[in-house]
Parts: sequence; C-alpha cells; structure tokens
Amino acid sequence: MRMLDLSKFEQDRRAIDNGATMRSNIAAMVLLGLLVFIATEDFYRLEQSNLSLHKWECMN
Repeated sequence: MRMLDLSKFEQDRRAIDNGATMRSNIAAMVLLGLLVFIATEDFYRLEQSNLSLHKWECMN
C-alpha cells in the first residue's frame, strides 16, 4: 500500500498568523464553555421540573 503524499497541504509556518489563530481558538473555547453552561442549566431545570411533577403525581 502506497503512502499518501500530504506535502501539498503543508503551509510555511511563517505564512500562518499565530496571533489570529490563537485568538480564534480562545473565542471558540469561550463559546464552547458558554454552550456547555447553557446546556447544564437547561438539564438542571428539566430535572427539577420532572422531580416536582413526580412529587405532585404522588400526592394525588
């Protein structure tokens, strides 16, 4: 089996703007953290509503 030649996809390190790349990575991590926080809050509220509904059904 022949190895693929990936050298055509390589870029010169000087051609890549590391500052912009780092800023975009930080922005992506902040966005990901925000989405995880929102999802956690939604699941917590869903669990609380299910627990209160279950307690209400047990009382009747």
